[in-house]
Amino acid sequence: MESVQPKYVPVSTLAKIWGRSKMYIYRRIDMIRNEGRFNEICMQLGPQQTLVHVEKFEAWMKGQHMKWLKGA
Repeated sequence: MESVQPKYVPVSTLAKIWGRSKMYIYRRIDMIRNEGRFNEICMQLGPQQTLVHVEKFEAWMKGQHMKWLKGA
């Protein structure tokens, strides 16, 4: 039987996948929101429930790679 890979996961699960804290993920979500891409990558199901598309988040993170260095 095949294992099911979820497309959207809660912030706590995404933090475990990336090996980071939930606060780190929330900061990245704020950056995504500031870029105007929140609705593309995340779903807000309630005031305390945000789901994040795993593959789109990973693509966004790859786009951030070395971006901090370019700003210097």
